Amino acid sequence: MDTLRLIWLEAFVEAVDRGSYSKAAKVLDCDPGGASRYVLSLGEWLGPQLTHSGTTCLTLAGERFIPVAREVVSLLREARNAHRSPKPSPAPVLAKDLKI
Repeated sequence: MDTLRLIWLEAFVEAVDRGSYSKAAKVLDCDPGGASRYVLSLGEWLGPQLTHSGTTCLTLAGERFIPVAREVVSLLREARNAHRSPKPSPAPVLAKDLKI
């Protein structure tokens, strides 16, 4: 498995920060089992298990990785939001610029 998915990182961060897969699932618009599977997939991609089985309690590897995951998610959200922000309005046409 070579592809890392942003949703895996988001699920990990949300589950840990909110303390449950159910609460994370509401934010992510998925079912709690989906949020849990995303975190498991992230652990498989990364190597070590990030949370203790069936919980959002971090393993040592999870404790080491959560700051990195938070930073990556934050940076990607900022980049996405910067590109989604409204485009600047065109400069207004002044009456003096009109040719009547």
